[in-house]
Amino acid sequence: MKFSEAQHAPRVMHWVMLGAAVFSFGFVVVTSVLLAISDNTGVTDEVLIPIALHATIFGLVWIMFWRSTLGVTIDDVGVHVRFAPFHRKPRSFAWTDIERIIVRKVNPFGEFGGWGIRWNFGKVTGYVWRGKTGIDLRMRDGRKVVVTIEDIAAAANAIQAIVPTGVEYEQRIADLRG
Repeated sequence: MKFSEAQHAPRVMHWVMLGAAVFSFGFVVVTSVLLAISDNTGVTDEVLIPIALHATIFGLVWIMFWRSTLGVTIDDVGVHVRFAPFHRKPRSFAWTDIERIIVRKVNPFGEFGGWGIRWNFGKVTGYVWRGKTGIDLRMRDGRKVVVTIEDIAAAANAIQAIVPTGVEYEQRIADLRG
């Protein structure tokens, strides 16, 4: 049995990005226009270049964000995570390196301060994108890796079918519908 899913950007992040874009773009435009008025030079390249540069950079960041996807695969080899476009190859966590796997709720802001590839205090790495549930991998070397998963019921079924002996399995969610 194999589990695989692709999570796209959280919907609320689109609104956050839009608000940030409008606010910062407005700031750049107003500042540039006020500087042009105070110098009595009118609209020149000195006004248009910062506006165009800001629009280009913010547009590229928005496209990169919009295209970002957290791919999670659980198979006989282990757990594989790829956060495109930031990872060229998946990060793989082999079953031989995993001591314990816990299916649980995940609080992106409470545990990691937000979405993305996150590092908490100590040895915790979070691949936190769209799900509010996920898996907590306790590695044999003491590291912890938390991965959000939207379809937690399907992931839990796959893990129960795949998890080899020697790896502890714990389920902390009573209702696996998420």
